[in-house]
Amino acid sequence: MRRALTSPKDNSRQRSGFGTVELVVATILFGVLVSSIGPIVKRVSTASRVNEERRIAQLELANLMEQISVLTPEQLAPETVENLRATAAKSVSLPDAALTAVVTGEVDGLRQVSLGLTWNPAAGDGMKPVRLSAWFRSASSPTEDSL
Repeated sequence: MRRALTSPKDNSRQRSGFGTVELVVATILFGVLVSSIGPIVKRVSTASRVNEERRIAQLELANLMEQISVLTPEQLAPETVENLRATAAKSVSLPDAALTAVVTGEVDGLRQVSLGLTWNPAAGDGMKPVRLSAWFRSASSPTEDSL
């Protein structure tokens, strides 16, 4: 009962390249990779859109506050700010934008102007409003020259 000794090289074929199983596994791995990238790209583009809308809102409020800052203390009244607000609200390019402007009464010779902008973002999620406040000297406050 003797076996004939043969070398392993005699019974095996030399293989080169991919076999069918390797090709199927590589295709499945590539498909999983591509399908996982889709939601990531969507999230990144949504975040980019939301950030752009927020930047537009900040610029709109900054422009309105700049218009308010050139008013004299006598002109800084709630009615004047409301007129500017109404004009600026028409030019806001955000969907369903609501612009609020509040001028407080005089406290220690200063008046506070608070602006707020809310909108419905394209992403559909609730967005925190953008707010901007500034303090201006009122007409009755002493100036630095008179001190």
